[in-house]
Amino acid sequence: MDSKERVVVIAGATSPTGKALARRFLTDKVKLALFSRDMAKLSDLRDELALSPAQGIIAAFDFCEREAAQAAAALVRQEFQRCDVLINLIGGWMGGRLIDEFEPNDYATMLNQHFWTTLYLVHAFLPLLRQSPHGRILIVSSPSAALPPAKRAPYAIAKAAQETLLLALAQETKGSSITANILRVNTIDTQGMRQRDSSPKTATWTTPEEISDTIFFLCSDAAAMINDARIPLYGSP
Repeated sequence: MDSKERVVVIAGATSPTGKALARRFLTDKVKLALFSRDMAKLSDLRDELALSPAQGIIAAFDFCEREAAQAAAALVRQEFQRCDVLINLIGGWMGGRLIDEFEPNDYATMLNQHFWTTLYLVHAFLPLLRQSPHGRILIVSSPSAALPPAKRAPYAIAKAAQETLLLALAQETKGSSITANILRVNTIDTQGMRQRDSSPKTATWTTPEEISDTIFFLCSDAAAMINDARIPLYGSP
């Protein structure tokens, strides 16, 4: 990245991708705000990264609640007076049943984890991002958002809603200093299976490090003209 003062917010920081992102950004001189629901895991991550108070903060929030996102934004404003990058990695997966076999609450759970967390975070952090000369908003999504496979309806619907939000935001911020982009992955390869057990199935898997390197570039000044993009990180368009 090109500025020593940028502030990077990572929601879902204790996930494998969140950890890889935190490590990647620490190679540059930025401030980190690392959030997840589990304070114990955040504390372990802080120790693992040897993150000093001068380098960043950690705090536990459940971003399925609007008030939590507002509190997180207030904390970032208080500590750093700015936000330049917002990355939402929150979300789970649900599948294996037919549409009528899922309960309505299953759909609500997926929408809460993917769509509502993103909406609440965008609402809370946009005022700070609009003040940045290089604001970035990013999510990690799935090809399922465009081509829903069988037996994954709640997940595919939630991802489609999340992507629609980011694409609408990209249009609304077009021509400004803010960009909004989407990375699509099939399976996140947290165990290095693609290298250890190469097969047609694992060939499209993406490592946390590959995701973090791509996000790092999208947050650079060199990527200022990349907006409203759905970037496939699974080896094919």
